[in-house]
Amino acid sequence: MKSPDLLGSTIWNYLRLGIRLGSGLVLFRMYYTRLDEQTFGFWALLWTIFGCGVLLDFGFGLAVQRGVAHHGSRNEWQPLNSVVTNSFFLFCVIGLGIFTLSILSGTWISGTSVFIDEERKSEFTRAIQIFGAGMGLSLPLSIFQEVLRGLQEIALLNKIIIFGSILNFAVQGWLLQNGGGIIPLV
Repeated sequence: MKSPDLLGSTIWNYLRLGIRLGSGLVLFRMYYTRLDEQTFGFWALLWTIFGCGVLLDFGFGLAVQRGVAHHGSRNEWQPLNSVVTNSFFLFCVIGLGIFTLSILSGTWISGTSVFIDEERKSEFTRAIQIFGAGMGLSLPLSIFQEVLRGLQEIALLNKIIIFGSILNFAVQGWLLQNGGGIIPLV
């Protein structure tokens, strides 16, 4: 394994942090001013659920990082393969559980809420289901971030995250400017 570029990684870390913080502040203001009260509250609920869903990693992401760093530095390919493959499979199972739970609970969550108008319940139910599908898919795909961290490719990972953050900001900003509802935003 190559030695990490400490200065370059640090600069990219701060750049990533600044871009994500700045775009998040601008987008929050746009959500708040352009979405109606129900949609904004529902959007906040979805991201609260996502915040809790991040905990479903159960620390296996760190295990992948450690396994990649440890076994990769020793050229131990079979144990490295086992760590990454088993973690990926576990993340797929957890992701499938998240997806299934969101499909089953989408109707219940929007159906039992007294704060959602009757005519919008089907729209919010669909939004929960799409959001859950995205969460279910993002968990197994997050293993690639952990592998890059284990390989000490922090600058590359930060460049990818920065690109995704800028693209996300542009698309969501455009949707909010043009009156996009909850379904396109999700």
